[in-house]
Amino acid sequence: MRAVWAWLLLLGGCFSASDATVVIEYDRRENVGRVNELTLARWISPACDGVADHAPSTHLVDPPPGVLHGVRQACGMIVSEILNDTAIKNFEDRVCDGADTPACGAIFADMFLARLRERYVYANWDRVLLHCRAYPIPCKSWHKLETWARESHNQAVRTWHDAAIAAVNTRAQKEVDEAVEREEAESRSRWRAIAEGLKGFTEGALRRPTTIHCTSNNTGSTTTTECR
Repeated sequence: MRAVWAWLLLLGGCFSASDATVVIEYDRRENVGRVNELTLARWISPACDGVADHAPSTHLVDPPPGVLHGVRQACGMIVSEILNDTAIKNFEDRVCDGADTPACGAIFADMFLARLRERYVYANWDRVLLHCRAYPIPCKSWHKLETWARESHNQAVRTWHDAAIAAVNTRAQKEVDEAVEREEAESRSRWRAIAEGLKGFTEGALRRPTTIHCTSNNTGSTTTTECR
């Protein structure tokens, strides 16, 4: 789309820095929209709109600035899916052959941690586990552990968003500065050409006239005058 804007402006026969700024700003807004869209798509909400149990699913969120359509976003909590009587009984029957044993519990816990890592891909797990060691009592709650994992994941998404927006704005400003610099250089070049063209004219116009010497000759009743 940016190329279309540039082409339309060029049809006018002139592409100034102000015209370039219009194109650059249009491009910047498109890029900001893409960053916002990706951020919402990577974000994970703890609850799903319109879903009672809030198990892992997706929901549609309103479009961010620069995006014309809604964004599909992950939502819900793993613990809402696996920590209910029906899910636990099903796990014991199908994975542990119906045995409610410590070994089965260890497999169940390992499954939960694997699900966390699979879902919250941007989480800083070193920091999550350090936080768990620092606060072992709340860490015994699987809901709290998943909350920390989700918060770490979303913080990483937010950090990426801020860096990406900064990069987009920096690039746009650089392009604006370059466009202004090019126009100023072209303007200086045009004025130098005009000055050179006027130089010969002004030198000729301001040159002092040479002294004219005239002589007259009388031949009979006729007088002739010659000037040099």
